[in-house]
Amino acid sequence: MVKRGIIPLLVDSLNRKQRDLVHVCISFLWKLSVMNKNKDEIVKCGFLSKATHLLQTFLEKTSCTAPTITVLLKTLYNLSFDPAIAADMVDCGILSRVADLVAIPAVRPAAIRVLYQLTIEARGSSLLTFHKSGIPLLLDIAAATPKDACINE
Repeated sequence: MVKRGIIPLLVDSLNRKQRDLVHVCISFLWKLSVMNKNKDEIVKCGFLSKATHLLQTFLEKTSCTAPTITVLLKTLYNLSFDPAIAADMVDCGILSRVADLVAIPAVRPAAIRVLYQLTIEARGSSLLTFHKSGIPLLLDIAAATPKDACINE
């Protein structure tokens, strides 16, 4: 897909106002994000800044729908396995927006997966602790963990 030039077209289409077009483009990018060549091209084309903007518009309830954001989070999850890209995601501000998304039940599972990947590195976990919803989120997860899943010493 890199040779055909499809990825830049898909990333550029994320600026459009048509919700269905944006959803289809993100879905296609999600499928393409599994391959290393495609992953590098997706990031090179400016996907992270557009993803940050889409997450912000969803939080402001201005344009995106929950299924679109779920697919976007799945794409970010696929990309986050590369440590350099995960660091770029933290630098773009994706971590704080994903932390805010955890409060929305429709996208919570996908948001927690991305949040886990971004907090593997020390910088991501320290930024989460200073985020307004970071400590309450961690306390909620700890309170919801069953006792038999905890290690007793």
